Amino acid sequence: MMAMGEAASAHHAQDNPFGQSALRPDRLPGLAAVLDAFAVALASEAGKLLRGPLTCLVKGLDSVRLLEALSASEGLPVAVLFSPEINAQLYMIFDGHFGWMMIDACFFDASPSVADEERRRPQAKLTSAGARFVGEVARMSSAALAMAFSKITPVSFELQHIEAAGETPLLDRHDASMLAARLAVKTAIGETRLILLLPQAALGRLRHELSEASPTETTINDPTWSREFASALSMATVEVTAVMEELQLTLGEISNLKVGGVLNLRGSGMGRVRLVCNGRDLFWCRLTQNDERYELEVE
Repeated sequence: MMAMGEAASAHHAQDNPFGQSALRPDRLPGLAAVLDAFAVALASEAGKLLRGPLTCLVKGLDSVRLLEALSASEGLPVAVLFSPEINAQLYMIFDGHFGWMMIDACFFDASPSVADEERRRPQAKLTSAGARFVGEVARMSSAALAMAFSKITPVSFELQHIEAAGETPLLDRHDASMLAARLAVKTAIGETRLILLLPQAALGRLRHELSEASPTETTINDPTWSREFASALSMATVEVTAVMEELQLTLGEISNLKVGGVLNLRGSGMGRVRLVCNGRDLFWCRLTQNDERYELEVE
């Protein structure tokens, strides 16, 4: 009869066939390159479904247990992918807003009202239209993963089925150590999340390949990566300040400021307003008024 300590050792050995400790993402630069390539490829393909731009970025990578991750995502759609070459199942968890977000980004232009409505939506059960989007993106993920892994080894991935996390068929699976790649998918409507669960046992068989960094030219010379990077930059938000005039006051003058007080401007800007971003001057503007609201007209 196997003792409890022996059973634990056998379970650990099954997750780590080489008898090594759990994989450390920081020691797998090749895996980071694979995941970045996957995010770029998925954004390129999924973006073809939408009216506006789409970006996908890896936000984190950490170790989790399979059943723990599935239980924490109860009710969310989970795509099960299989790779025959490494005999492994991967799981992609979609957040509760993914279907709605993709539908809105496909059929509507970006607007504050649409984005606000999206943020208020509950994580309800997928509609048939939302489920079709999830299924299509899951199929695209299979091809994107194969392309990303091709940089280190030829593998294929096929979509087996999509279930809801927490359902019996999923939770009946053998628990295992996984690496969870957390991805942010940003559209013109808003942001949604994906979690890709990769089995550590399968990655352990590719430990040598994943421990080596991919050549930098595969990224730098990749026109798809360059296009997606430019798209991500264009969607980044920065703070822009409109400066009418800058004054120098003594501490005494500042302490005497009160409601109703008047500050005399020198008029050095000749009525113009300076537009500034990150400490750099961008444009001179003219202050105008339209429908009782102030506007800036770039000169």
